[in-house]
Amino acid sequence: MAGLLPAIHVFGILGVEDVDARHIGERSDAVLRTASHQNEREMLERFIRDEPVLCNKTLAHITTQDFEAYRDKRLKTIKPSTLRRELNPLRTIFRIAKKNRHIPLTSPFDSLEVPKEDNERERLLSRDERDRLFKATLKCRGERQGYLWRALVVAALSTAMRRGELLKAKWGDVDFEKLTWNIPASNNKSSRSRLLPISKLLRDNLQSYYNLLPEQDRKTEFPVFQSRKKDKQGNAVILPLSPSAHEQAFRRLCKRAKPNLHLPTAVAFSNRRHGRVPFQHIGVATRGLARAQ
Repeated sequence: MAGLLPAIHVFGILGVEDVDARHIGERSDAVLRTASHQNEREMLERFIRDEPVLCNKTLAHITTQDFEAYRDKRLKTIKPSTLRRELNPLRTIFRIAKKNRHIPLTSPFDSLEVPKEDNERERLLSRDERDRLFKATLKCRGERQGYLWRALVVAALSTAMRRGELLKAKWGDVDFEKLTWNIPASNNKSSRSRLLPISKLLRDNLQSYYNLLPEQDRKTEFPVFQSRKKDKQGNAVILPLSPSAHEQAFRRLCKRAKPNLHLPTAVAFSNRRHGRVPFQHIGVATRGLARAQ
């Protein structure tokens, strides 16, 4: 019977074979191009690199104890939620081998226990935290940064857009007159386009930020939340705000709040996809921010 390493290649997820839908059940070519599929590839590549002994075991001889040892080792450096994501594609291999290839196997994951996920991402910002966060944007270095962060925070709280969707957005996606925000299929994990309604509060904050930008930075193909860099020749280049730059800037924003806010980025941004905050709940501090500028 095949070892785990060949199974990773044969049953999809890695290698040329994974383009063939027969190897991966219902997965389509569109799914294979999504960010989540790329993440699976990276996870399995790391697993192959770091676990050669386990990968060379036959499927029939891999036990729950093998993955318990793997679990205990990984939990020393990663969170339970990350471990679950790492195990999901491996779990799929055994499911496909048994269901689609009719290989008589007992999955080692059936009795594998993984600690419950941290529910930090599910926590919503309190009204006080939202108010302090918005007031902190008034203390940003530079008027442009203040407007950028007010618009970004309002967008995150009111639209339930993922951080990646926000940072990839372009001015051509936003319609100030129709109060809509288009999310192209290339910008989200599901590879499906979406058209979102936006509140007047968000429109006002985006418009204020837009009006502050130089004319040459407002092109429809330019990112909404942008940073200016200089190339080797000293010319200004407009780039989207990167996730790492966003992370660092958000931490600085939290420090400007008084008293300091101790918020993981996921609480204010990543978990917003689980539900938006209605306009009337965003907080008193936001009302009139755009109008007051």
